Amino acid sequence: MSYTDTDINEMLSIYRNMVKEVETLESMFDDRHFTLDGHIIGSIGEVAAAKLYGIRLFISSTKAIDGEVDSKLVQIKVVQQDNVMLSFDGEGESPYYLLVLYLNKRGVIFEVYNGLWKDAFGAVPTTDSHGYKHIRVNKLLELDSAVEDEDRIQQIYPVIKMRQEYKNSFKNRVYYKKIYDWAQYYYDLFTNPASTEQQLMEAFPEKCEELGFFMDCGHTFESVYGKNTLMNKESFQRVIPQVDDPILLGSAIFSMWRNYTHWSFDTNLTSDECREWFILAFDKMKSLIYGK
Repeated sequence: MSYTDTDINEMLSIYRNMVKEVETLESMFDDRHFTLDGHIIGSIGEVAAAKLYGIRLFISSTKAIDGEVDSKLVQIKVVQQDNVMLSFDGEGESPYYLLVLYLNKRGVIFEVYNGLWKDAFGAVPTTDSHGYKHIRVNKLLELDSAVEDEDRIQQIYPVIKMRQEYKNSFKNRVYYKKIYDWAQYYYDLFTNPASTEQQLMEAFPEKCEELGFFMDCGHTFESVYGKNTLMNKESFQRVIPQVDDPILLGSAIFSMWRNYTHWSFDTNLTSDECREWFILAFDKMKSLIYGK
């Protein structure tokens, strides 16, 4: 079965609503966890993988194999924690590819590992009492960095590469202090009418990439908050109070900076329009970090 962009967007919208309901329940009953189970998360990731990578999914009960691409078997794992469980009982053909995706609470999907199944499975020497091998996300990221392009499933649509910082929320205080300092520095520049175009451009993309922000023309931001919520000033002002993810906001800032510096021929960074947008965005970033 093929899935449309509308199918995927509606599925992730439903997922985000489910996350909000879980958060509501956990705030009502703070001594209980209301966790979305692995079947729901796994199926969401498998459907997304089918769209993003062109994988033909098998029926849900197929053991250890979730689909195929280019006549090669694929095992898909979707995680929200640090632990990934791999299994194969030795019966039948083993998977050729392993695709591990990370789904965060905002419905953003990151690629953790995309490579040969045997390399990831073989990297863990022991199994638990139920026959599972446990491997950490950080280890998979390490293994992924050595995967050759010819050993990857080709993406049909771009998927953001996972970084260690993305899975730690606000626990990495040093990392988020760097984001705060970055936001304060550029907030001061954009609020200063004497700042020059060169000052607003110098080393900006390098700093964004160092912090783990991705430039995707705002597609991820708008997939969460709605079409034209990044490029349209009024829409951005409307949704900015809802934004609660520093990585998503930082990537939106990076995308808008690239838009103004590379594709917008009638506006530059020192214009009132640009200054207003970036002042609002950087002020929100500061409050996000400070509030945590």
